[in-house]
Amino acid sequence: MRSDAQILALLDRDPEEGMARLLEQYAGLVWTVSARALQNTEDTRECVNDVFAEFYRRRDEFDPEKGSLKTFLALIARRRSIDAWRAAHRRPATAAEEEIPEAPNPLSLEDRAALNQLIDSLPELDGRILRMKYYGGMSAREIAAALDLPYETVKKRHQRSLKKLRSLWVAGLVLALLALLAACAYVVLRYFGLVPGYGVNTDPTQGTYLLAEPVSAQDGDYEIQIQDALWQNGLLTIDMALYGAESPVTALSPQLEGVELLSWTMADSGDAASPGPYNYRLMAATKPVGRSDSLAVTLTLWDTPLSLQLTAAQEITDLSSAGAWLLTEEDGGLLAMPRLENGELIVTIYPLHQGEYRTQYSCNEGIWGGFGGPSQPITVTAPDGSVLTGEPEFYVPFDERAGLDWYFGPAEPGEYTLNVPFVYQDFAGEFVKTAVMPAQAGAGTELALPGGTLTLENLRPAAADDLPVQFREESRYPGYSWWVVDAVWNGDDPERVLAALSNLMPPAPGMMGVYEDPVAQPLYTTHTEADGNSWQQLTGYCLGVPAGTEQLTFAPVTRNGSLCYRWEHPFALSFTVEPETPAAEYTVTREECTLTAVPRRVNGAVTVSVYPEKGPGKLTVSPQIAHNPLPGATDEPVTLLAADGTAYTGTYTPGRDGSYSSWKFGNLPAGEYTLCLPSLYLTGPDALVAVPLPQQEGESLPVGETILPGGRLQIGTVRCLGRAENFPVLATTEEGKILYQDTAMAIGMPDGSIVSLNELPLEAELDLTLQATWKDYTLLSAGVKFGATAEGSEGTACERQYALAEDGTTQLSGLLLRYKPGLYAANLTFTQPLYRWDCDFTIPITVP
Repeated sequence: MRSDAQILALLDRDPEEGMARLLEQYAGLVWTVSARALQNTEDTRECVNDVFAEFYRRRDEFDPEKGSLKTFLALIARRRSIDAWRAAHRRPATAAEEEIPEAPNPLSLEDRAALNQLIDSLPELDGRILRMKYYGGMSAREIAAALDLPYETVKKRHQRSLKKLRSLWVAGLVLALLALLAACAYVVLRYFGLVPGYGVNTDPTQGTYLLAEPVSAQDGDYEIQIQDALWQNGLLTIDMALYGAESPVTALSPQLEGVELLSWTMADSGDAASPGPYNYRLMAATKPVGRSDSLAVTLTLWDTPLSLQLTAAQEITDLSSAGAWLLTEEDGGLLAMPRLENGELIVTIYPLHQGEYRTQYSCNEGIWGGFGGPSQPITVTAPDGSVLTGEPEFYVPFDERAGLDWYFGPAEPGEYTLNVPFVYQDFAGEFVKTAVMPAQAGAGTELALPGGTLTLENLRPAAADDLPVQFREESRYPGYSWWVVDAVWNGDDPERVLAALSNLMPPAPGMMGVYEDPVAQPLYTTHTEADGNSWQQLTGYCLGVPAGTEQLTFAPVTRNGSLCYRWEHPFALSFTVEPETPAAEYTVTREECTLTAVPRRVNGAVTVSVYPEKGPGKLTVSPQIAHNPLPGATDEPVTLLAADGTAYTGTYTPGRDGSYSSWKFGNLPAGEYTLCLPSLYLTGPDALVAVPLPQQEGESLPVGETILPGGRLQIGTVRCLGRAENFPVLATTEEGKILYQDTAMAIGMPDGSIVSLNELPLEAELDLTLQATWKDYTLLSAGVKFGATAEGSEGTACERQYALAEDGTTQLSGLLLRYKPGLYAANLTFTQPLYRWDCDFTIPITVP
């Protein structure tokens, strides 16, 4: 964010750029102040333009010693909005309003006439481009489509015209007037449709469609469940879960009817080693579908058709009523929707996509966080001048989310400014270009990329230390020679830096996993800042070249996040944080168990948070409430039951501080509901058992059982499997001696502490049987402390194993122990045993 002094200096030096930066930094503030008096969006838009025009005229009157630029603009905005309101309502002014003098018209008839005369002096096509851009509010891409011209031609003619106008009107006022006429392009879009939770629709001719209800079907050994679907901005996203014994990923080849398919990708988020569903996200690029009340799509997996009915979502088309937002004309922007929740400031940030670059929903974090430049946090400036640093909610990279919640800690109502120092972007357009370089020392080439050129130079043989670990296995790359080439980025826009290009020459596997084509691995240089933070800069590639290769063909892959830019464009969005509306609390006690439900409506969507207060007996209710925390486990749905019998299924989200959980239900009608929790998860106190450790392969020793609150854990025997042959090793000498990693550790002391070894440890396995003695309770799992170690720090010394029980639940079934020969016994502590209570807990609530 630029200082007031920097903006004023830039206004004098480069009025067009200065006005653009002024608008970016204070447009949200001026809009907010103006909108308080003006209910009509068009009136607010006109008022905002007038405010910035007046400021440009009166900028010499601004005295930084009497107040900030923010305050000065807010005063102008207040006066202008009152003037506009008074003119619209034709009523006498109040005494307070009469104290504010009338402002002169910022764009006089003389100015407009002079400006038109100058534009008329340009070639006809250049004049049309300027009028379409500044008078019509059209983007360069829209102008190119309307005039049937290449996009780059429009951009170059526009820049050339501005330079000519600058020479004709040396004072530079023309540039400021043009910037003011274009203020709407920065402050208010002609159309945006927001569906909270699902993102922003940028095309006024298209709608947003959501899955009306889940769909399921049976196909052979698999049950298919369609959990959610969204069509927006030409992308159809379908979330599905497949239940079966084996991962079906190799057999999936979806077909779509009802939309014209351009391309599709399938993301697998399942875990083939764990019981439970295999989760997939299908993302299909389609042609526009227009606007209607519904969209019917048929998805066919194998030979099973699933009919999906998507209904048109209700969109918010006036973003000024939803939050503060800022847009640059060609490269996109951000929408910020603030709220107070439990006394904490939360800002939902949505990317506003426009042009060829798509801002990632994680803004300045994500999979490429820490690449391309130093890390800088997203912050808000509070009314008292203090700065609060934001933390994003939990998210999974590449899941194509629409927006992200950022948490800024305790805050009070008032005027805030959100500061986003930079964002990461993907290239969203089509790009197919290659470059060829001779496979010989010293060769180089230039590879054209969107937004600039990547120069590959100084090809040279790679040293042993240059080879990434995956390239050191010679059996996979027989006859390959290894090279290093430097990479230098030359961007068209100094604000846009190439952060990552991971797929330069994607490897093509041949038979039996042996590679037959050139392979490439990006090389990054680590830079460390004075504060200790480090970041990665792309500086080259390590190349593997098959024998006989005479030239290298570089073909960058621009999909799946492999091409990423860091856009060093700061955003400053001012908004008002309204006081938090106290949420009603609903508390129910059943069989000594007490829960409190707190329903809220956030951005139109209903969320119900559930707080545990008391558990039965010695057990406590897990903060995850009704969400099974075990790997691969599935949940019974948590629902809201309406008075008419309609059940709405919720989506689990963890609580911020780990003391509660929430379920999101979408945009439901207000009214009376019953929150239905089919089961609760509870934890209990620790239990200890001493385990003898056998020393010979095949030797078995009896153990016994340990008593838990409401259940017991039986350990029949512990069996020695012999030496841990698959234990991590660093290398093997020519004599066959194993050199172990420093991190290869096992239990090795009588007190149960972990030590590094110079020999292979012993392995033993224990079969566990978990039994609950209370009705409707199932003992599922427990944490483990092996010896005197802390839970989770056992490293390779203790591994938990799970199995699928007869009732379909995931349960702890055994342990694999590794220990130093000569250690004859160790303690096992089972911590926080986990129970499921099948209770059908219900809480009557009122949804606001």
